[in-house]
Amino acid sequence: GKAMRAVAANGNVASLMGINTNAVMIGAFVVSSALAGLSGFLLAPIAQASLFMGLTVGLKGFSGAMIGGLSNPRGCVIGGFVLGVFESMVNLWQAQWREVAVFGLVILVLAFRPTGLFGKPMVEKV
Repeated sequence: GKAMRAVAANGNVASLMGINTNAVMIGAFVVSSALAGLSGFLLAPIAQASLFMGLTVGLKGFSGAMIGGLSNPRGCVIGGFVLGVFESMVNLWQAQWREVAVFGLVILVLAFRPTGLFGKPMVEKV
């Protein structure tokens, strides 16, 4: 986890610290590909496979991560939870406005907190 975050922040510095950046990058791709394959394997019997079948789920997942703050993993999880609870509450109130309200919340949060609720601005040292 720490090696992956170090490579994501600055690959050159991580390499100088003794982290094998190529192994970390390959490992990240292997894990993400395996999870994508597993989700496709589990979802294929339930629904027909199409080109856009995961678009809304992925968009809402990324939106939840943006609400929480992309620089904080715990914030991403909390942001996804907040987005899910908000979507369920709007669904009880007015189901046809669910998508509009969800993405309105994303726009509202990012308008006032561009780094998300728990994100911290990254400072570039020159």
